Amino acid sequence: MVALCSHSTYEGKFLTQYSLLADFDPAARSYLDRLDRMRHGQIPRKPDVNILSATNTRRPLAVMRDMVISNTVEAMKVQGVCSIIADGTQDESKMEACCLLLMYIELNDENVPHPVERTVGVFTTGDTSGASLSKEIVDQLQAAGVDMSCIIGQSYDVVGNMSGKYQGLHTKISELQPSLLQLVQRTSSESCDRTCGHLLS
Repeated sequence: MVALCSHSTYEGKFLTQYSLLADFDPAARSYLDRLDRMRHGQIPRKPDVNILSATNTRRPLAVMRDMVISNTVEAMKVQGVCSIIADGTQDESKMEACCLLLMYIELNDENVPHPVERTVGVFTTGDTSGASLSKEIVDQLQAAGVDMSCIIGQSYDVVGNMSGKYQGLHTKISELQPSLLQLVQRTSSESCDRTCGHLLS
C-alpha cells in the first residue's frame, strides 16, 4: 500500500498513473485541478466524493486481491494438495510483516507439471511467537478458502519462532495437520522449487 498510495493522499503510484491519464483526459485534468485548488485553500468545500481518497483507492485493490487469491485457490484445488510457505520481516512500524504463500503443482501449456508459488495472504503482527503466527496463518487460509486437509507440507527458515522444535510455527501447524512434511529452508524458496522439480521429473 505504501508503494501504491504513499504516506500522503497526494503521492504514490496510483495518483501518478491518474495524473498521466489526465494528460489525455480533460475530465481527469479538471478533477485534479479542483483537488489542487482545494488543497491550497482556494476552494472551501471538499467534493462530496473523492475518487482518489485512500479509502476509495483501497476498494479496487481489495477486489483485485480477492480475485487473485480466489483464482489461486481454484488452481490449487485442481490437484487438491499444496504446501505453505511463510516468512516475515520488520516493517517501518517495527511490527512483523508476514507473507503467506501456497506452493502447488500446475500443468503448463504442454501439459507438463511444474511447481508454482502464489501469495494468498499478507498480515502484520506484534506477536511473533509460533502460537500467534499459527493462528494468523490458519485465519488467512480459512479466509482464502483453503482447507487444512489440502496442506501436505510446510516450509520456513531456521529461526526459532518458525522452526523451533517445541513452540515453533511448524510445530503448531503440525499439531493441526500431523502428516505434514516440513522443509526447513536455509536459503531461499528456490530450494523447494528445485526439490519439487526433481520429484516431478
